[in-house]
Amino acid sequence: MTTSRRILIVGAGIAGLTLANALRHENVDLRLVDIDPRPVGSGIGLSGNALRALETHGLLDPVLEGSSLSMTLHMCEPDGTTLLYTERLQPEGQAFPDNVVLSRHVLADILTRSLSESGIGIDVGITIAEVNQDSDSAVVTFTNGETERFDVVVGADGFNSLTRRKVFGEEFRAGPLGQAGYRWLTPGISSITHGRMYLGANGLKIGLYPLPDDQIYAFITKPTGRITRDGDLLVRSEMEDALAQFTFPEAARIRADLPQGRDIHFGPFSTMLVPSPWYRGRVVLIGDAAHVMPPHASSGAAMAIEDAHVLAAELTARSSVEEALERYMGRRFLRVQRALRYSVRQCLAENAAGGDFEPPPVVDPGEAKEYWAYLREPI
Repeated sequence: MTTSRRILIVGAGIAGLTLANALRHENVDLRLVDIDPRPVGSGIGLSGNALRALETHGLLDPVLEGSSLSMTLHMCEPDGTTLLYTERLQPEGQAFPDNVVLSRHVLADILTRSLSESGIGIDVGITIAEVNQDSDSAVVTFTNGETERFDVVVGADGFNSLTRRKVFGEEFRAGPLGQAGYRWLTPGISSITHGRMYLGANGLKIGLYPLPDDQIYAFITKPTGRITRDGDLLVRSEMEDALAQFTFPEAARIRADLPQGRDIHFGPFSTMLVPSPWYRGRVVLIGDAAHVMPPHASSGAAMAIEDAHVLAAELTARSSVEEALERYMGRRFLRVQRALRYSVRQCLAENAAGGDFEPPPVVDPGEAKEYWAYLREPI
């Protein structure tokens, strides 16, 4: 690319922030907007494929400093008896770990701070109102009444993407998977030295993953048919009920340290894959705007980071926007599709085990290792 392009990124979540960082030293005129960029959720896992992409853009070191290793798959009975323990092999020649876990807020701070140091800010409180395209540009009207012309518009505005609805239509919406998650941060416990999951009756699963700064990322997943309160009415007592059947040594401490309901992120799991191509003219989707997957393979954020990495590479390497978007699509669809199918399969298997007294199934270690190996393939 020899001439400067004007690029609009709609959405300052993981995908949008990563893309802005990947383009921050390139010959582009960049604008990043978000109606409300505050991160949603508690913890997040990043596998080696995401870390490789972040390394390319000078973001690996702060991410590693703010994260904890997560190199095991450890599943237990409600009393803590081990059902499965397997280690994630470190790839030969890779200088950084193949999987980490960190706070979503920490990751957002790292990505935002890097942009700020490069003189790039986020226009907060506005988003797109209309998008009209001609042969060589997209004219965007914002919710504050401004109108601007861009060479490329990137929809990175999440699974309820306004960009997708306005440009691609209303037919692409995430569908429910019959399971939901409760996620929160809790004080660290010295005996929790690596990530563990505990499988309980009625399809319940608890995960505990240590973080830096003496914190633990905790979550509970359960079939939505067993959720008795709406997410807006989530209270501490509901979580205490869910935890009551677990008797592993740290369970009482986890119950005692439960935050108030407003500090527990509740959300049903859903899935969506926009058919190829993820672009219409000069408007292209990345991250959850194009594909939504449950957290069971810990790949949603990694795929969003890969999207941003690949799109930035193609936009800066090609003189033609059309060619760049076509090549981006050729590199992304099948890879994302495989990650999504693996994640959904794990979710549905757990949800099918939601009968009385029935625990979720233990993950097949051979299948997990095959998937981890696939993620190590070049992006």
